[in-house]
Amino acid sequence: MGLFDMLFGGANNASSSNSKKAVMTDHGTLDQFKEWAKTATKEELSEELEKNRQRYLRTGDRGPTESTLQKEMYKRLEEEAKNDPYRNTDPNYRWTDKNRWE
Repeated sequence: MGLFDMLFGGANNASSSNSKKAVMTDHGTLDQFKEWAKTATKEELSEELEKNRQRYLRTGDRGPTESTLQKEMYKRLEEEAKNDPYRNTDPNYRWTDKNRWE
């Protein structure tokens, strides 16, 4: 096994096997966490994101759940903006026109 294979996952690399380690979170495994994130409220998601942020500041480790939390929060924010009744859907509307004093 060469250095390239060790660094970039060659065919003989042990990490390329199909055995996945279960990542444990406060809410069970990573799959259980993803299911929880889909049903959690915005407040619960923001509290969990804050816990992850504090852990990152202490240890420098982002953890496996941060990307799941961010994706879920962005998805909800996008749906909220899309369903906003005051949103102007006119493609020629200039957002700066809204702030003019004339």
